[in-house]
Amino acid sequence: MDQPKVIELVTDLEDEVNNGGFHQYFNNSSGDNTAETIQALETIGAFAVADIVRRAASKFPGAMPPKDRNQRLDMLWSNFPVANEFSDLDGEFFSYPEDLSGLMLAYKQTGANKMSQSNRPMLWVWVLRLMFGTGLVWMYFDVKLSSQRIVSSDIIIFGSAMALMFISSWWRLLYTHWFYEKLIATLGPATMFLASWIRHGPYTDVYGLLSVIMLIWLATYVSVVRRW
Repeated sequence: MDQPKVIELVTDLEDEVNNGGFHQYFNNSSGDNTAETIQALETIGAFAVADIVRRAASKFPGAMPPKDRNQRLDMLWSNFPVANEFSDLDGEFFSYPEDLSGLMLAYKQTGANKMSQSNRPMLWVWVLRLMFGTGLVWMYFDVKLSSQRIVSSDIIIFGSAMALMFISSWWRLLYTHWFYEKLIATLGPATMFLASWIRHGPYTDVYGLLSVIMLIWLATYVSVVRRW
């Protein structure tokens, strides 16, 4: 299977399931390629998502929906007349156990070169860890060197934002759509910067730097990954 076909199959799956669940996926022409889509997911390294699709397909007699759409529709509506028949697997898919966008981007950049054998953390995960680790150290010395009183509310709000971005970006459990996930993660430090700037808080410069980095991160994602 060539690279463009792999990307097309995974993209079609994501679009259909996010729009109407697996019931819609099997109902539409994308379901013609269920077996190939599972293979495509494994090719980019998305083994957990491939397993979800495989379990959804196994609900059909023979453990795989027919490639012929008319046959598949007859089987789908006779066995699963309501869309929520797949709700449990829809929920698993929406939780995004793997970063499909990141895996597809890596696959497009490197080609089919063993990505199916490896599902390594993305570089941006380490960038985030370094960024927030630096921010915390900066906060400490900012207060220490300037003899400012440590403001507990700043520590709490920074820690909460850090947890939000780690959870939403690393495990991708808070949001089902990557763009909105990153938009929310970017608004966190931006709001903190404005609030700290208005009240002349001790960490205004830290929040400002984080805001700029997150805005660049969001803009890069939109322009490079999603191409919007």
